[in-house]
Amino acid sequence: MIQKTDRAVRHQSCIMKNIAFPVLLWLALPAFCWGQFSRQGTITFARKYSMKRAIQLSENNDWAKQFIDQMPESVTTEFTLAFNDRQSCYTFQKEEDLKGFASYMVSSSVAYKNQVWDDFTRHMSVAQKQFYEKTYLIADSMPRFQWKIEDEIRTIAGYSCRKAVTRICDSVVVVAFYTNQIMVTGGPESFNGLPGMILGIAIPRLYTTWFATKVELDPPSGEALAAPSKGSRVTRETFYSDITKAIKDWSKSGAKAIWEITL
Repeated sequence: MIQKTDRAVRHQSCIMKNIAFPVLLWLALPAFCWGQFSRQGTITFARKYSMKRAIQLSENNDWAKQFIDQMPESVTTEFTLAFNDRQSCYTFQKEEDLKGFASYMVSSSVAYKNQVWDDFTRHMSVAQKQFYEKTYLIADSMPRFQWKIEDEIRTIAGYSCRKAVTRICDSVVVVAFYTNQIMVTGGPESFNGLPGMILGIAIPRLYTTWFATKVELDPPSGEALAAPSKGSRVTRETFYSDITKAIKDWSKSGAKAIWEITL
C-alpha cells in the first residue's frame, strides 16, 4: 500500500512538472517579447545636410558659391519621433548655432523644422511645413510609397536594420533602413509603409540623411504625440498647387523645391 502511494506521488509530481514548465514559459513569453519587440517609445534622429557639397554641385546657386568659404561641410539638426502603435509625431528639437550666410542657408535647407503627425489607425496625416514666410498645415491621408526590400543589413542605434528603396517625384531615389524589432510602420518625415520602424533615410540628390542616434522605449507623453496646429490648413493637392505656382520661374531649382516639400 505504501509502495503504491509513493508511486502515485511520484506520478503526480511528474505531471505537475510537465504542466508547470509550459505555464511558466507562457507567463515569461510577454516579458521576453517585450525585450525583443517594441510598439512605443521615442527615437532621436540626426538630420545631416551636406551644405557645402550641395552648393558646390548646384547649377543655379552661383550667387551662393561666392560664400562657399563661410560654409560648414555639413549641418546637423536634431528631431524626435514619439510613437505608439496608434500614432506618431515627428518634431524639430534643435540645430547647430550658425551665424551669417550659413545661418540663412540652414533656414532654407531640406525639410527645415518640419513637423509630421501620423494616425496609423485612420491612415491620416497632419504635416506642418514652412515655405519661406508661410506656414502650411497639410491635413490628408498618409502618403504611400512603393518600397523594394533588399538584402543589405546594417546596425543603427543598436538595432539590426534591413535596406529598402523607393522613389519620390518619379526619379528621386530614397534609401531607407528599417527594423522589425520596433513593430510600428513609421519613420522620420512622412516616410512609412515598411514592416517595421525606419531608423535611417538617405536621399543622395538632396545631400541629406536622417539616422537614429538613440531609441528610448518608455511610453511617450500625450503632449509629445500631439498633432501640429499652426499654419494654413490645406490638402496635399492644394499645397502642391500653391508651391508649383510660386516656383514656376525657378528653372531647375524649382524641381529641387518640389522634392523637398514632398518629404
